Amino acid sequence: MVNSIDIIYYRSYVSEVDMGRKQNALVVVAIDFGTTYSGYAYSFRDEYKKDHTKIYSNENWQSGDGLITAKAPTAILFDEDGTLDSFGYDAERTYSELLEGGDAEGYSYFSRFKMKLFQDESALQHPISRRKNKISRDLILEDVTGKGMKALKVFSESIRFLKEHFLKSCKVANFKLNEGDIHWVLTVPAIWKDNAKQFMREAAKEAGINEDLLTLAYEPEAAAIYCKEATVQRKEGTEGCSLQSFEPGHQFLVLDCGGGTIDVTTYEVQNDSVLKELSEPSGGPWGGTYVDLEYECFLKDLFGKDVWETYIKECPEDILEIKRKFEAKKRGTKESQKTKTTIPYPASLFRTYCDIRKSDSIQEDLKKSVHSKTVTVSNEKLRYEPKIIKQFFEKSIESIISHVRDLLATSKRQRRHIDSILMVGGFSDSPILVERVKREFSNLVIISPQDAVLAVLKGAVMFGHNPN
Repeated sequence: MVNSIDIIYYRSYVSEVDMGRKQNALVVVAIDFGTTYSGYAYSFRDEYKKDHTKIYSNENWQSGDGLITAKAPTAILFDEDGTLDSFGYDAERTYSELLEGGDAEGYSYFSRFKMKLFQDESALQHPISRRKNKISRDLILEDVTGKGMKALKVFSESIRFLKEHFLKSCKVANFKLNEGDIHWVLTVPAIWKDNAKQFMREAAKEAGINEDLLTLAYEPEAAAIYCKEATVQRKEGTEGCSLQSFEPGHQFLVLDCGGGTIDVTTYEVQNDSVLKELSEPSGGPWGGTYVDLEYECFLKDLFGKDVWETYIKECPEDILEIKRKFEAKKRGTKESQKTKTTIPYPASLFRTYCDIRKSDSIQEDLKKSVHSKTVTVSNEKLRYEPKIIKQFFEKSIESIISHVRDLLATSKRQRRHIDSILMVGGFSDSPILVERVKREFSNLVIISPQDAVLAVLKGAVMFGHNPN
């Protein structure tokens, strides 16, 4: 069911397009502001008319230590004067270096702060959404040390960075664009409340984006648009394509698995190819960050709370390395995995443990602990039994499966015929999540595009070209 606010938003989109400013823009640029990663994509109007999938994005965000990703981490650093210092990998690296050198006083560092705008009262017991904030221009965010800063500034400066990054890329490529040449599309979770969506509009305005050239796009809806278009393109150009075609009458569920929230929406393709929403967007805070929290809680228990908290303060750069290595392992863990998972750790972690515990060997200590049968240490590496790694995913996946199962049951009672699930978002790159969804809903066609992490971005660009 589409609520009245959605209808108002939709009508505003149509009226704005009818005015012509957005429709006449030379380029559409979509900004996907995510909980864990953010990025942008764009396409030119003339190229879009010939090929809807001709969409460009910056997929070369570099960490400095060999890691290259399709988006940049949603992390931002401000200096002592409250001026933007850096964003993404640069912010992560600079802040950790400042901490290591004892020079971080006065700086403000924010990471994964988008969840502050998520207001789902049923999810308030989750560790990353425990307190309910009233979302307004005066909302205050706390940085990692507890210092406050207006949320509007944190969000707007993040959006401004991505906007400026695109504009600088255009200059390098010798593209000459004026302000009125760009139609900006900003993605938002469909399950966000109206005041959170309005807050993002305000943040975009503060970032220097003209309101008349701004459109908000629901993340799962954008993903559905992209996959529908991409499927048609593949069907027309490929023999025996394995992806199911989105024909008129086709009803499907979009499972948008991001770093913070899980968005679930059902759609039906109409005769004119328009997507009709069949149910209200729903979901919860069960994304990839939930898995990260489980992992960090396990390490804190394994090494001891005192050791872990000391280590976080003394070796921030190494903590960053630990998180990145786990991020890579998340994308390779399978439900069917039978072998142990080996993860290397900085030598500083083991030194910190031995210094605080007055121990000669963590290896010997582990043999006497409750983890003796599930974790072993060898050459500064931890080797995990398969069930331990899977355990980190369990609560998140169970919440997702349970929610989708309830939604499908409701659709069945309403005599709808959902016959496929479209999985998109960064967390959908996780094999263990995809395998579990396929097993639990074996009677449905599960579509998981190779570029699931960019599906929302590219769909938002398409939506910008044709909001109808």
